[in-house]
Amino acid sequence: AVYFGFDQASLTPVESARLDKDLLVLRKRPDLKLSVQAFTDSKGSNKYNKNLALRRQQTVVAYLTSKGLAKSRIRMTPLGEELPILGDSEAERVVNRRVELMLLDAAGRPLSLSISNK
Repeated sequence: AVYFGFDQASLTPVESARLDKDLLVLRKRPDLKLSVQAFTDSKGSNKYNKNLALRRQQTVVAYLTSKGLAKSRIRMTPLGEELPILGDSEAERVVNRRVELMLLDAAGRPLSLSISNK
């Protein structure tokens, strides 16, 4: 996941670096696709938050495609304030302002990864 400041849709250098690491995996596995789901905290109207989630999602997708990832490998879902990870305190809302990335197999199903000690 990458995280955003309050009412922000721009990537910080730290979050760009997170995406760069994700791109390494996607470059090694051209058969994989990527689900990009965008979220907000609960502040603001539902309509506003849907729009903010969409802007965040577009920022992430634009970054990934600018680095060479084909848009055809990306599935997008702007969700807004639905599905918060944490509660509604100020500290918890920070985690809810995110864009989540999920690897998908060639058929578009969520991928289950295992880690070996090699």
